[in-house]
Amino acid sequence: MQNLGLKVAVDDDYQSFPNSKNGEKNIVNLVKDGANFEDDDRRPLNHFYDPAHPDRSGARGRPLTAGVELGRKSPDWALEQPAEIAEQEFSLKDAGDYLYRALTLPSLQERKQYFGRTFETLGHIIHHLQDMAQPQHVRNDAHCDQLVCAFGPRSDA
Repeated sequence: MQNLGLKVAVDDDYQSFPNSKNGEKNIVNLVKDGANFEDDDRRPLNHFYDPAHPDRSGARGRPLTAGVELGRKSPDWALEQPAEIAEQEFSLKDAGDYLYRALTLPSLQERKQYFGRTFETLGHIIHHLQDMAQPQHVRNDAHCDQLVCAFGPRSDA
């Protein structure tokens, strides 16, 4: 941490960075925000991965399905692999980009912004690791209590 110009204490409120909703948080709370924000809007549709059943292309593993695929496979969404996903800005790929910017941009304000994005994005990724260890997320059991789950995917998904 010190080699990155950061304090070792990740819960130090004197070392805070902005989250994606413009709140100033310490590192621990940025990670918590990311984990919480991952359940916003339509993002939960991309939290499922059933490794025992193939997807519509025949590839191993499927996303949440209800006659049709309602989202992307959780690992594909969290890693943003095998291809870039336009509506995904909190993937492992993005975290690497944010960290690079946090370490190389000339402006202190921009570096702080990207450190905040880096730590928040780690929370988003951790959320997926937690979900993939939860039975409903690997057995294709829809359990979402948000209205978005009732309406299914966006037309451009």
